[in-house]
Amino acid sequence: MQEACWLSQPFGVLDAGGAESPVALIDALEVEEHVVLPPLATIAATPPAIKRVTFLKRNPGVTEEAFRAWYLGHHTDETKTIPGLGGYVTNLVRREANGGLGLQAVPMFWFADQAAYATYYDPSRPLMKKVAEGTAPMVTRISMFRVEERIVKAL
Repeated sequence: MQEACWLSQPFGVLDAGGAESPVALIDALEVEEHVVLPPLATIAATPPAIKRVTFLKRNPGVTEEAFRAWYLGHHTDETKTIPGLGGYVTNLVRREANGGLGLQAVPMFWFADQAAYATYYDPSRPLMKKVAEGTAPMVTRISMFRVEERIVKAL
């Protein structure tokens, strides 16, 4: 187990025309990181691996202790069985800056390619249904994001 702190600072990016545009300050999450399966080297891969980040908000009727036990136990054990999984890092949120979004966990998944990604995320697949059914009593909100990683050069 490692501690990680996701901090964001304002930085500039270049738009298509080469002009600098500001990126606003984003709140930070202090997380407890658990590397279950080390992630693929996504940026250097050709084609690049697919990354998905999920925000989980705990059901208000579930205690933090019960959520943690379920999440790091049963849920993580099920997730490790996903076919084609090329990396799995889970982050339990300890604290959010400025009140945050009320998140309890931020898992990140890597898949080698679109076929591996689709194998799991097709809602008709038995494994996806099993994970969804086990998650429903514990989580009140799930927000999933497919991420394209890019190298950003400091200005």
